[in-house]
Amino acid sequence: GGAAPAPGTTGSGGVLGSDPQMPVGPNACAPRVPQRLVLLSDLQHAKSVSSALGEAARDPGLQVSADTKPFSQKGLVVSTSLVHDRLDQAQYAAKSLDTRFTEVTGCPVAGDAACARGFLERFTERAFRRAVSSVEIDDLMKVFDLGAQTDYVTGVKLAVQAALSAPSFTYRSEVGEADANGTARLTAYELASELSFMLTDAPPDDELRAAAQSGALSSPDERARQVERMLALPAVQESLTKTLMAAWQIANIFGTVKDPGMFPEYSPALQSSMYRETDAFVQAVLWTRNAPVSELLTSRESFVDASLAAIYGVPFTGADRTALAPATLPAERSGLL
Repeated sequence: GGAAPAPGTTGSGGVLGSDPQMPVGPNACAPRVPQRLVLLSDLQHAKSVSSALGEAARDPGLQVSADTKPFSQKGLVVSTSLVHDRLDQAQYAAKSLDTRFTEVTGCPVAGDAACARGFLERFTERAFRRAVSSVEIDDLMKVFDLGAQTDYVTGVKLAVQAALSAPSFTYRSEVGEADANGTARLTAYELASELSFMLTDAPPDDELRAAAQSGALSSPDERARQVERMLALPAVQESLTKTLMAAWQIANIFGTVKDPGMFPEYSPALQSSMYRETDAFVQAVLWTRNAPVSELLTSRESFVDASLAAIYGVPFTGADRTALAPATLPAERSGLL
């Protein structure tokens, strides 16, 4: 529930795990949840750039979307190539201001330092997904001053590039604030990011950010309301579907090889049908039927095209043999497994 013990302590607000050595029972302490910094995935990073500066700031050559999640490499780690890639993205985003400087910053192309500072305060609060201190803005203004020796726009762009290269942008924190007992709980801003990146792979939207800023997110009722609100958004539903497809490694269908002599029907087209069926099945269970998650493992109601119908031994009722149509599957084919 948003609680993370400080190093060397055990808190009571975590979630019990499956470790047999962990204490159990109503009075037992939950296992400690480590404080950590979390590197944004490529998709989360790209969406964060768009959130901070608009879609034009996002390099279209990256080819990153929710559709790539089931095929993405797990366990992203910092490497030289990743660092250079993200520095390049920061540079691309800053350069995108050339054609829309006043529109984005609210400053004229020959503005003053006060206008630049005001923009950087608003921009970094959104980019860093938290309140920003005056000291942090002072540091960015030093970068601005350096760039402004060339011209005003260059100064702002250089400060933007620095902010998008900062750890506060490319990482999100699960550090929290410690209480008198030494137990740290996630701050409202950290909790907002935790919810948003989990559900949308993107930074908090305006409403969730406002709830964090006002302190309303500290209320369990408000947290539940925000989650319910986001779960009703089509983009969130799509994101969670893709997340589950990635977690279950459904994309591995495309890497499975069968002897074509024994299984001539197992073609790339059939593999694609299997993938599309699973995607449609998950979406239908979770979002169309609003069914319990358990139905993902038990439901016989799915979708087939003509080739899948022949393999499953069910009638195909669609008009287009390549399009998916609803079908009730045999009992041995219940659910995902």
